[in-house]
Amino acid sequence: MWNTGCNRISNRLNAPLFILDGEDTSLKIQIPPGGVSNWESVIFPWCNRNEEIVKKAFRVTNQHTGKTFLYIYQDFHSNEICWSLSDDEDMWTNRRVVTDAQNRDARLAPKSAIDIMITADNVWGFETPSENKVFGEVLNVVVQVARVAGQVLTAML
Repeated sequence: MWNTGCNRISNRLNAPLFILDGEDTSLKIQIPPGGVSNWESVIFPWCNRNEEIVKKAFRVTNQHTGKTFLYIYQDFHSNEICWSLSDDEDMWTNRRVVTDAQNRDARLAPKSAIDIMITADNVWGFETPSENKVFGEVLNVVVQVARVAGQVLTAML
């Protein structure tokens, strides 16, 4: 068994999020649109079936509508962090594994703690701390854009 903690959670949606730990309802966090909050390694609840997902998982709620739309939890068998949409009739069977934001085709291996990014179509995971990797990716994109801009400028002159 591997207990994975949740550190930073990024909200890349246009609505504020409220996240509640179903296992310990005293643990809750609010994240504004485009914001990041630190949950200080709160352990992802272990889940093994639909009923446990609804009862124990992190419940991600849109604060504007009050609707829980997403559950995030740790798969009891594989130790992987998973997510399910709340309107899925069989959340356990149709669960999705949080993929590695650095290599989006790869499953995120069990870690002692991870960062999570919630986007419109996925939940991404980062190793903790992730600042250096994310900074490196952003810097590479900036450098590529600057090179292209320089080439366009040179061609125009």
